[in-house]
Amino acid sequence: MKNISIFISSFALFITFIVIEMILFKMEHKQNYSFFKMFPFELKSKKYPSFNIILWGILSIYIGLNCYNILSILYFDIYASFIVKTVAILALLVSILSLSLFLIDMRIYRIYILVSAIEIALIMGCFGLLGYYQISNLDRYSLITSIICFVICFILLMICLSPLFLKWSKAKKEEDNKEYIRPKFNILSFSIWVSILCQIFLQIIILF
Repeated sequence: MKNISIFISSFALFITFIVIEMILFKMEHKQNYSFFKMFPFELKSKKYPSFNIILWGILSIYIGLNCYNILSILYFDIYASFIVKTVAILALLVSILSLSLFLIDMRIYRIYILVSAIEIALIMGCFGLLGYYQISNLDRYSLITSIICFVICFILLMICLSPLFLKWSKAKKEEDNKEYIRPKFNILSFSIWVSILCQIFLQIIILF
């Protein structure tokens, strides 16, 4: 029950962070933030830097609570198997890398892409291992959980193997050919947001 309360609190903090940052983004850029074409670091406000300190503090608390939940449920359980402990370590690394995706920007795009790729690969590893572990149990609930884990893992894999990944950095010119604009969909930024959403699903599966 304690871990569920922590999860609900951390999830509320994350939603608060996202909503406030999206409001600040709209005030600053006069447009809505899009999860389909924009990266997490773009939520950072340049016009309202004082808010950044508070909001990044909220995000850090969210990540910290996630890490606590993961360690207390999986790693420090005296009955946890090697696979479960491995999932805990991978999930812990994913949480830390997720925080960095909100802080690092595209000025060092090679590092950003590397961190993104590692984060997505690790979350796939979490679901794959958890699915394998659950399928070893014979009860119906574990089988359903295993299927869910494998489906999520497969979806992430299909996103990563999409041909669009080779064109993620391409923009298109406006009609006057003087300015480049973003397409409405960016596969890299979208996959990062999907992986962040998958982390929430992972905690739900672990808790229930």
